[in-house]
Amino acid sequence: MVNIIALDRSELRTSLDNRTLWKSGKPPFSLERGYWLTDNPYADDADIIAILALENDRIVSQIEVIPAVVRTGKSTIEKKYWLRNWESFPISDKDSNADKMGSLIYFEAIKRLNGQILVGSYTKVTEKFYANERLFKKLRPRSIYTIFTRIPEELVMDRYSLPDFMKYPLRFANATALHLRDQYGKKVNKNRSSGIGFLPVAGFDDQNIGYIKNLMNDDFVVKDATYLNWLMDPRQYPEININASSKHQITAAFVTLDNHIKGFLCYVITGTTLSVKLALYEPENTEIIANALMLKYYQHKCTRLITTNDNLAGILATLNPIILAHKNEKSLVAYKDVHLEQHEFVLRDGDGR
Repeated sequence: MVNIIALDRSELRTSLDNRTLWKSGKPPFSLERGYWLTDNPYADDADIIAILALENDRIVSQIEVIPAVVRTGKSTIEKKYWLRNWESFPISDKDSNADKMGSLIYFEAIKRLNGQILVGSYTKVTEKFYANERLFKKLRPRSIYTIFTRIPEELVMDRYSLPDFMKYPLRFANATALHLRDQYGKKVNKNRSSGIGFLPVAGFDDQNIGYIKNLMNDDFVVKDATYLNWLMDPRQYPEININASSKHQITAAFVTLDNHIKGFLCYVITGTTLSVKLALYEPENTEIIANALMLKYYQHKCTRLITTNDNLAGILATLNPIILAHKNEKSLVAYKDVHLEQHEFVLRDGDGR
């Protein structure tokens, strides 16, 4: 027996309080993330937050809904809905029912949200689905840059169909690359980071948001202090069945040069991967922010950096010894019923991702 349920904010909060979906089997997300989803300042009690497909009380497919207020025109804002973490959980490789349920809950989302759907991040598996021009439209390109200072062995082995014995010279090359990374990191700390400092931001209020407020005037997602605090909340990261190397550490800080604020950075470190979540700065301070970011990158001994910021990625690639820089072309996608006027807007790293 298959049951599709759409939980609004009030219903999800009740389910969280009663542990309804967390008593057995695979829960849809951690309790902490569930409460984070319900605390979204743009969500009303009647807004759908999660849609699940259950078969014999087992979740076989799920999708998260994140309400957001976005700029639909030069002087207009409206509530839309990001769809995130669309997943299916087949019992085995031969189980096709979970994928069918995944399609059902997606079209349930379209119906419940009146087609006002945005997609800012999707996997290679779902790329073909979003390429359907009868259902979706691409609003603008969105490149995802991955910068490596270590050869990604699995990626190279798979891409070039290399024989197994090639993993050994790759590992030797990686050991050399990591040594060079550490040596270069010391040089960065000594030279380019001179005068750079960080003022940790535990949260924004009406006073300290003044340093960056004007930098967000053209952001696609409307941001204020309350929204930024929610965006930086560590509860959003899953802690279900993960090992220590997969845990997320989120950091937010003003970047200073000679004690003068030059911008703001929010980033997440997962294992040896640094992902930019929000970078706010004037164009003339791009290199300062890039140096600050790499300072933290080397301090945490990271081997991979991910950003969707075109300008920042360009500077990072020119300032640092890069083994491999990968650019993945994606798009900001909307369901066909979403109307946006032609206007310029800024899509930040954390918008819809």
